[in-house]
Amino acid sequence: DSQVEFTFDSLLNQDFEGYAAGDDPADWLDTGASKSLLEDPGLFKVFDLGGEKVLGTASTLTNIHSHYVGVGSASWTGYRYRGRMMMTSASGGIGITFLSDYPNSDTYYRLRRYGSSPTFHLAPHGTSISGGPTNTGVTPSPNTWYRFMVEVENSGTQTEIRAKIWAEGTSEPA
Repeated sequence: DSQVEFTFDSLLNQDFEGYAAGDDPADWLDTGASKSLLEDPGLFKVFDLGGEKVLGTASTLTNIHSHYVGVGSASWTGYRYRGRMMMTSASGGIGITFLSDYPNSDTYYRLRRYGSSPTFHLAPHGTSISGGPTNTGVTPSPNTWYRFMVEVENSGTQTEIRAKIWAEGTSEPA
C-alpha cells in the first residue's frame, strides 16, 4: 500500500482535499501492471488518512503508475515538485515518476525503492542517466511519511535532475 501527495511549484497544487475517499481524481491517468501502456482506472484513488486526503493504492501489483495529465503538463520541460509518500509494508515498492511519456511510450524517470533495492534512488526507464550519484542512501520504514523534492531542468542539450528525500519531521537536506 502506498500514498502520495504532490505540489508542483508555481504550476499546480494538488492536495486532493476536494475529493471524497474512493474518488478517482481528475487529470490522473492510471496505467496497468508491469509498465503497461494501457489505462487501468481502478488502481489509484483518494484515501482518507486520519482526516487528510491523499492519492494512493492498495494494489500489490508491480510497476503500476498514476500519471498527471492535466492541461499543458505534456509540455513541461522544467519544474520542481514536492510532496510526501509512505508505504505500509517493508517489502513494498513506492516511488514517483517524472518526465513520463505515457501513454505514448514506456519512457520515464523515477525516484523509487522496492523490496530488492530498498534505498530510494533515481532510476531511468527506457532512457538513461549519466553523471552524478543516483542513490539517496535513504531506506524507508513502513508507516513513515517521507518528504521529497524533484527538480527537472532542460537546458536544450541535456536534462538535469536533482532529487532529495527525507523523513518527515527531520530537516530537509541541502
